[in-house]
Amino acid sequence: MTFFKIVSHIIVKTNKNITQALSIILLTCNFNVYATQGNDLIDRSSIESIDYYKNLANEYQTKSDMYKVLAISCESQKLAKIEKPYNPWTGTQLSFGGGNTIGNNNTANIQANLIISFKPINTDSGWNFNSIGQYDYLYSSNDGIEKNRIYLQQNNSYMFNKYNGMFGQVSYLNNVPDGYYYVWNENIGYQLQFFKTQHQNLLMSIGPGIQERQLVDPSIPDQVLPSWLTQFTYNLNLNDRITFTEQLQNIATRINTMTFSVSTITIEAYRNIGIGLNYQFTVNSNPDPKQPTYSSISGVTFVYSID
Repeated sequence: MTFFKIVSHIIVKTNKNITQALSIILLTCNFNVYATQGNDLIDRSSIESIDYYKNLANEYQTKSDMYKVLAISCESQKLAKIEKPYNPWTGTQLSFGGGNTIGNNNTANIQANLIISFKPINTDSGWNFNSIGQYDYLYSSNDGIEKNRIYLQQNNSYMFNKYNGMFGQVSYLNNVPDGYYYVWNENIGYQLQFFKTQHQNLLMSIGPGIQERQLVDPSIPDQVLPSWLTQFTYNLNLNDRITFTEQLQNIATRINTMTFSVSTITIEAYRNIGIGLNYQFTVNSNPDPKQPTYSSISGVTFVYSID
């Protein structure tokens, strides 16, 4: 009995050990299974996260490319607006309006002005053509007299470089209110451009010529005299809408010196249409005794410009 008890005890104990070992093995296997499944789940989650962020990055890249295209398009439109095609007729203007005249009599006036500017090639050198036409209808409130005043000027110049050139100019003045049936000037000479920037430039023209004039006073015969022209022309673009132009002209002969100035401010209101403010004066050093030394014309006009 004792032997069998001992054997039985050993077998039972052995079975427990075997059972415990099997349990440990099963637990280990289950743990490995669960661990493998967990790793699979982690791997799938990681892959899904990577795919999500990859798709998100692609989406942002697509939007970035789209914004780049839009930015390039906007920049191109801006450059196209700034760098518009060259127009050789830039500076040409047509205006119509009225104002006041001071001289022999205070008068009201109706005026029409035409400025034609043509530069074939957009370079510092080459030809420039400028024409000026001005008509004033004058009415005196003092004596009811109606008069006309006409001024025409043609200036052709050729610049050898940015600063130096030559010019030829003719002008015609019919100014009965100041005692002249007509004054005709022809001049040629040297033209100097002091400076030229994107917004302003200053020109000087000097040279000899001939002046022919006929006065209203019949006691004074027609005169043909040698003359000397000194002329300054200044142009200023304050911004895209406001421009200022000044021409100061002095023609000297042995018996008279005539100084003529025209100042104009043009304000664009809408698509090349704007308002012009102009003031001009004429000074004669030796006028007809019945005529004033100084006369001026001011006016407000509606302006159409080419730019």
